[in-house]
Amino acid sequence: MVVVIIGILVSIAIPVYSNVTNAANRRAVSANLRTIDGAVQTFRATTGALPAGIAALVPDYLAVAPAGPAPLLAAAYTLTAAGRAQVTLAAGQFGSTVAAGSFTLEGLPATW
Repeated sequence: MVVVIIGILVSIAIPVYSNVTNAANRRAVSANLRTIDGAVQTFRATTGALPAGIAALVPDYLAVAPAGPAPLLAAAYTLTAAGRAQVTLAAGQFGSTVAAGSFTLEGLPATW
């Protein structure tokens, strides 16, 4: 009987933990994209041009290039031709509903 109750509790806890983790990962990616976009705008206001890449923002506009959440490395974050931050995700990287592609802040999947 005790084993059955523990099994039921575990079957409830695992999906809840997965949903919480996926939501936290999405918020971390959103925060990184906002940080990069802000640094690009400051760079543009200061220089009158768009940066060649995120590396051009370090260390004057960003202390370090944003990375994460795991397994995303800094290389996952790039700039579009218009100077918008984007992240490149593999299919299912943060949940089975995430398609592969590059996403700006506005284009991020609503849920992971």
